[in-house]
Amino acid sequence: MPSPTDCPASCGWHWATQYFGDCVCGDRDAASFLLGLASIAAWGTAEIPQIYANFRAGRSEGISFAFIVTWLTGDAFNLLGCATSPTLPTQLYTASLYTATTIVLILQHMYYNNLHSK
Repeated sequence: MPSPTDCPASCGWHWATQYFGDCVCGDRDAASFLLGLASIAAWGTAEIPQIYANFRAGRSEGISFAFIVTWLTGDAFNLLGCATSPTLPTQLYTASLYTATTIVLILQHMYYNNLHSK
């Protein structure tokens, strides 16, 4: 991750460097950084409606177990790649968030289809 000294002094978003390892030095950088955060927020909350729908319905019939296990496999490899290679903190945060929400979907599926149905 860049240290604050790695960014030019003219970069005003020091918190972006400190917490995300990104230098934001101008309008184009700011737009890119903010659009990236918006994308993370959108993707990071994409599974929440399904999690909530499962909770409200008390079942998890609308989603295939094979699908979410495959999804988790992709998320886990992404997280492993981010954890073992030099990446920006945002990549690691995003991979962790995706993996966690997919695990919640799997746990819901297991609970509603196996444990709760008995």
